[in-house]
Amino acid sequence: MAVPVTKIPANPDTTDEPKQTMVSLARLSRKRPVQEDMVPRRGSGRVVGPAYVSRLIEFISDSTHGWRPDVAAERSASLARLIRSIQRLAGR
Repeated sequence: MAVPVTKIPANPDTTDEPKQTMVSLARLSRKRPVQEDMVPRRGSGRVVGPAYVSRLIEFISDSTHGWRPDVAAERSASLARLIRSIQRLAGR
């Protein structure tokens, strides 16, 4: 998403409005297409931009520059629990 790491919440589990947090982060993106896709247009009455979900899927699917669940789990206890549960179910 090309946002400053310092702007990412230190403890995302305490975020009351995760979707709004993502939109706010997208507003800070250095990539204009990310802003246009994720941030709602003024007066639209929408909470998210027109390609919000598509951009999240793109970010999650990018194994080189995208979301790293193992790193994210270091900041999110709930994600860490989820990963451990999935690993147990998978027999790891």
